[in-house]
Amino acid sequence: MLNLLPRLPKEKARDYAIRVLRENIISLALEPGARVSENDLAVEMGLSRTPIREALTELGNYGIINTLPQHGNFIAKIDYRQIEEARFVRLALETAVVREACDLASQSDWDEFAVNLHVQKMYADNGNAQKLLEMDDQFHRSIFVICDKILTYDMMRKLSVHADRVRQLSLATLKDLGVVEDHLEILAALKARDKDRAQAVMIRHLTRYKTEKTFIEQRHRHLMVI
Repeated sequence: MLNLLPRLPKEKARDYAIRVLRENIISLALEPGARVSENDLAVEMGLSRTPIREALTELGNYGIINTLPQHGNFIAKIDYRQIEEARFVRLALETAVVREACDLASQSDWDEFAVNLHVQKMYADNGNAQKLLEMDDQFHRSIFVICDKILTYDMMRKLSVHADRVRQLSLATLKDLGVVEDHLEILAALKARDKDRAQAVMIRHLTRYKTEKTFIEQRHRHLMVI
């Protein structure tokens, strides 16, 4: 059963299907390795098969859906090779943009980050991994918005599904990932307009997954490409 999202005003059926499928894959509602049916997805989303097929093709271009002739479409297992490639792109872009944000962020931006971090801590304390992940994404997106680089952010996000699933597993499995603490340090560096510190904390934040890899593999080996 899919977790359906509200359809946005004027959102094309194909784009809606991509968004719903992507979010269900990241949240692991659609489990890695599971077979998905065009017909079933169309019925659940209230769409025709054409936008579903287009969405599956688009997600397949990013290694998220595997299509096997005569067998159907399958949710790709988590692949650390693709995670490493996405990490390379994300590190290059986010370290650059956080340095730029040190020059551009204003008091209103800092206030917005403070609200976000308050909500993050609440979700972390309550063990709500899905909502914490959403607020984490919102925090990083805001840095790109400050720098007027939202198209860059959207491009980066298309490569991040494998990594996002590991983040989901990590937040749901591990006790203390330092997510909120890292964000607090990034905010402090932005306020101080300390570019080197902001970059250093961002690097640490984005490479935490390496320390979690062995633990996640032990718990969820069946979901991964080994």
